[in-house]
Amino acid sequence: MCIRDRQWIVLDGAVDADWIESMNSVMDDNKLLTLANNERIVMSSSMRLIFEITHLQHATLATVSRAGILYIGEGELGWMPIKDRWLSTKVPEHLKTHIDILFDRFVPPFLDYVIGLPKTIVPMTPYAYVRSLCDLLESLLVHPSSPFAPVHDDVNAKVFLYCCIWTFGSCISYPLGVVDYRAQFSAFVRREFGEAVSYTHLRAHETPEHLVCRLLLEKKKQKHKQETTQSKAYNKMQNNE
Repeated sequence: MCIRDRQWIVLDGAVDADWIESMNSVMDDNKLLTLANNERIVMSSSMRLIFEITHLQHATLATVSRAGILYIGEGELGWMPIKDRWLSTKVPEHLKTHIDILFDRFVPPFLDYVIGLPKTIVPMTPYAYVRSLCDLLESLLVHPSSPFAPVHDDVNAKVFLYCCIWTFGSCISYPLGVVDYRAQFSAFVRREFGEAVSYTHLRAHETPEHLVCRLLLEKKKQKHKQETTQSKAYNKMQNNE
């Protein structure tokens, strides 16, 4: 059978002791799934199963013996392939080199900091952080409707830092007892990156966050002005006719 004719079912999540046992009959020669209401579903010969899981704590020997196990440790690949894939598929050619430099400049210190925290609101892996960062950068810096393209490299660096702050700081816990982890994160950012980017394009007393809001507003005003001009030109043409 040609590979492109196969159908893949990807089960991404933790293995639950209640439902994983029901998969044993699917994974053996019977290829039969029996539901709680006694309905039976037969898996066709063209279908394959992939389990993307973090551990096998709730999987029995009967389940494990029916599957091929491929273990990839967290340190085997790292977050670089995610970044490289995103750069090659989503980022315009004229921005790739500079954004790649910004990844090397900002991401490692942020990752080292958040991974060293004793607790976050939700568990996060380096891959999840970088994936979220890529999504945020795509919406603010790379997308054709972004108000920051084309702009100076200095502004790109500020927007990148802004995205890093929201990505890596979003899961930091609220103050617990006498420890204010968010205040510590703020101090870390100011200490590590206060002089990392120049502020030649910032107005007086303007932070990178204010810069993002100002440019978004200017982009909206520019679009409204353009639409108004086009509307007036169309109405004038209609009147002349």
